[in-house]
Amino acid sequence: MENKLKLTNAEIVFANLEEKDGFKPSLTIKVTAQNEKLITDFWAEQKIGKNNPGVVNFKEYTNGEGVTTKQLNLALNPQTKFGGLNGLTENDLGFGAKVNLFVNAFTYNNKFSGGKDKVSANISACVVLEGKKTGADADLAELLGESANNSVIGVSVTPQSTPQGEDVSGGSDVLPF
Repeated sequence: MENKLKLTNAEIVFANLEEKDGFKPSLTIKVTAQNEKLITDFWAEQKIGKNNPGVVNFKEYTNGEGVTTKQLNLALNPQTKFGGLNGLTENDLGFGAKVNLFVNAFTYNNKFSGGKDKVSANISACVVLEGKKTGADADLAELLGESANNSVIGVSVTPQSTPQGEDVSGGSDVLPF
């Protein structure tokens, strides 16, 4: 029995890459007909879970239109490795991004397990196949577009000289740095 599970083409629902407000780093994926049985079988075989070993703790979310999505939160660890196709990185993990990832099961025994062996799981590696744009991406694109037109947030940019007296008002092949 292998202690890792490979999920392909998984869709990201939420990505929390940094520990903040008491929430540990994790990726939340959409559970589909294609990956639910793989996940359920892996959890059962590995007996993953602190309180109910072998039973997956799926979450369900119902949006404003009444559509319910089954989700699974998977922990990241400090050694989780990220890669991406076509220059994508973990910073491209917006809602709906597609990833391939490995989930590893591991045994632990500490003060939180009551001195008993327990099994947990986390993501060891994740490849971003397709990134999704976030609101911040749209804002950045707008600002860059305005900058290209010599206008940044309603303020006109006028050509000026550098302290060395070099004129930087030339075309796109002249950079002011």
